[in-house]
Amino acid sequence: CIRDSLRADPVFEKLVSVFNELEERARLRILEENAKPMATAPAYLGYLQAERLYYEGKKDESTSVISWIKSSFSEQTEIIELLDGFVYRIENYAKMDPKSIGVILPLSGAKADFGKRVLLGLDAALKEVNGSKNPEFRPFNLHFRDSEGGGALGAHRVRDLIEKQMVSVIIGGLFSSEATKEYLEARKYGVFFVSLSQIFLPKEQKDHLLLEIPGSVESQMAQVFSSELLNGFGKRGAIIYPQGDRGEAYLNEFWRRAGEKDVRITGALSFKEKETDFRVPVQKLLGLHFTRERQEELDLLSEVHALEKKKSIRRIQTLKPQVDFDWVFVPAYPEEALQLLPSLGYYEAENLTIIGSPSWRTQRLVRESPKLGKLYFVGDNVEQASQAFSASFVKRFNKAPKLIEMRSYDALKTSLKLLNGKDYKTRDEFNAAIRSQTKLEAMTGVWNLIDGIWLKDMETLMLYRGRIKQAAIAEPVVVE
Repeated sequence: CIRDSLRADPVFEKLVSVFNELEERARLRILEENAKPMATAPAYLGYLQAERLYYEGKKDESTSVISWIKSSFSEQTEIIELLDGFVYRIENYAKMDPKSIGVILPLSGAKADFGKRVLLGLDAALKEVNGSKNPEFRPFNLHFRDSEGGGALGAHRVRDLIEKQMVSVIIGGLFSSEATKEYLEARKYGVFFVSLSQIFLPKEQKDHLLLEIPGSVESQMAQVFSSELLNGFGKRGAIIYPQGDRGEAYLNEFWRRAGEKDVRITGALSFKEKETDFRVPVQKLLGLHFTRERQEELDLLSEVHALEKKKSIRRIQTLKPQVDFDWVFVPAYPEEALQLLPSLGYYEAENLTIIGSPSWRTQRLVRESPKLGKLYFVGDNVEQASQAFSASFVKRFNKAPKLIEMRSYDALKTSLKLLNGKDYKTRDEFNAAIRSQTKLEAMTGVWNLIDGIWLKDMETLMLYRGRIKQAAIAEPVVVE
């Protein structure tokens, strides 16, 4: 077997490694330059390139490479057989049942309680749709799989649903730690993925086949850098972000939006995930970490304080904080925010404009907000929209729904609206229908297809004196 003999050659393995490190254009150029009928290595590299493009979601490019290999290496029978087998597999994956929807949730383990709450929201949506009395109506079927709280297992379940149930949509990603791997697996096969949490990937790795119900990083940044906020808060921004994929996704989009909106970034500081001491990043943000740069000011204030008869017990440092930003964005989880935000007060930085992420909508942060000042966050304003749903939910389940049940309800209802009762036979048909949409409306918000990805309309909300309310942002007064 040519493939096995090539793989057994250590030189070829090195060649493949170097080839894969090249940019896509460079890889294609090398293949074209070495396209000789009996050249086995370029033919097999072309096959690997076709596979890679397909699993990156670039189906049209993959098809073009396959056609090129068949015409350029027609005498390489073993390579052609490999291609035919690959094409057969992807054609089977392309078949779908429009009435079949996959759901992947943590239904066992430490996160099982959250998964079970999602089931209630899905059940509420399914009952509404499958209640049709039309005898010709074929009900939708949900196929459940247990991720057990793990991303790798969740990705395996995605593939299982595609291969065995030919699902049209997959709803999953209840936690971001699972969501990314599940989405990437669904993207390989061109399956529409509805995520119940945010996916922390670069914008370039997302497309119209991903819908993030809570609002993506890109959706949040669109609101943070909206004309409303910039006119009201100012055009000097800073960010304190967590290290890792989550923080990197926020930071990249933060810089990109700042460049578009001509916003000056005066600080970009990171902290370690699961950090408990935020003093260093806060000191850096407030110009208190590198004291040598303010040595003259420090010496003068030290002399003044030494002469004071009554020394304040409250005094924490000699230098006053330097606030050279109009607002700071803090994409921290609630438990991180509850430790980071008091550090700002510790260094006597008061009356700051602080903006958080949707995860700040928690009872604990709401309760603590009177001690933390006026805090803003971007999120969904679902109170009015959810009243009718809440009444129906209480009647059915004898308890009030929370945001997780609302988002689960929206995930399924939005998927069913896209399917729209059409009898799509292939994923390409369904994907074309999704791409033709410009707006998706649901209970928790509206999504618009902009630059090939779904952006959710977000609102600016405020945590103030123990409650959440819509922020009233006034433009700053200009003193002439």
